[in-house]
Amino acid sequence: MQFLRDGHEIPQLAGLLGVPEQGAATPIRLATLPDGGPTGSFFEDDGVVPW
Repeated sequence: MQFLRDGHEIPQLAGLLGVPEQGAATPIRLATLPDGGPTGSFFEDDGVVPW
């Protein structure tokens, strides 16, 4: 199981909408991870969010 934060909610609140490719990048990357890839982590943009 993966958790992600796409980081686009604040620009949307400010009226600065991102493009669909930006919002889809992390979910696509996580959905296509190979077997044995990272699990149980929080992801944001290009990496794991430490917690």
